[in-house]
Amino acid sequence: MKKQKIIITRKNGTYSIKGNGDRYLFELAKGAYERGEMQPTRTMKIKRFLRRLWLTYLHHIEVMCDAIVGTPSAADCELIVWEEKA
Repeated sequence: MKKQKIIITRKNGTYSIKGNGDRYLFELAKGAYERGEMQPTRTMKIKRFLRRLWLTYLHHIEVMCDAIVGTPSAADCELIVWEEKA
């Protein structure tokens, strides 16, 4: 078995995590990160960057498609009214 080592340090009121532990131990430490007690790891920062980059890319594609196809204005849409029968 591989030795697992997770180091949680506190400096100036903020926590940081490092180590080679398994997923379960990192999930336990993740709770402290989500509460704002610990700084994100390099992997978390890269994942967040890639997720934001992907969402920005999708947004730009949607804007370009709207510019090419065009979006109908509210004046062009028909009004649908539901009438209740008495």
